[in-house]
Amino acid sequence: MLFARAPQSLQILLQTLCRVSCVYISTSRKQLATSLPVRNPPSELSKREQNDRDFAPFRAIPNELFKTQLLKHIDPTQHFTNPRVRIQRRVERTSHHVVMLQFGAAKFGIEYVFKIPVTGTKERWNEEHAYAMDCEAMLMRYIKEKTHIPVPEIKAVELDAKNELGVPYILMKKLPGKTAYRV
Repeated sequence: MLFARAPQSLQILLQTLCRVSCVYISTSRKQLATSLPVRNPPSELSKREQNDRDFAPFRAIPNELFKTQLLKHIDPTQHFTNPRVRIQRRVERTSHHVVMLQFGAAKFGIEYVFKIPVTGTKERWNEEHAYAMDCEAMLMRYIKEKTHIPVPEIKAVELDAKNELGVPYILMKKLPGKTAYRV
C-alpha cells in the first residue's frame, strides 16, 4: 500500500483524495474528449518538438524575474540590503517546469523551488487547473501541519497568471534528498 506508514486517519484521507481525483480526472477527460476539436495524432510531433512547444513560454521567463519574485515572497519588507539569490538550475519534467534557487551563501543558503504546471500558459490555464493546484497546496500544508511526513513548506501559491512571472506557480522550500522522479 502506498500510504502504509501514514497514520490511519491520514491513510483514509489520502485514499479518498486519490479516488476523488481519479474520478474527477476521468470525468474531465471524457468531457474534454467530446468537446475538443480533433487534433493531429501525437505521432506527427516528435517528443522533443512537443516538449519545445509546451515548455517554450516558461523557458522565455528570465532568471532575474524568478529572483525578484522569490525576494518578494521571502523578504517583503526588503530587510536584506544585498540579498544573494542564484538560480541553481531549471528542470522540465512531464507536467512541470521547475526552477530551483538558493538564497544566501553558497554552502549555507536556503533552497527554494518554483513549480510551474505545463498548462500554466494563458491559452491553456483554466479553473480546473487552478482548483487542482490549490488542492495540491492545501494538501501539502495539511500534511505538514498534521503529520510528521516530510513535506516542503509552501511559501506562496499563485493560481493565475496575474503576477510578475505571468504564470501560475507554487513556491516552496526545497527538502533535502532525492526527488520522486529519481527514486
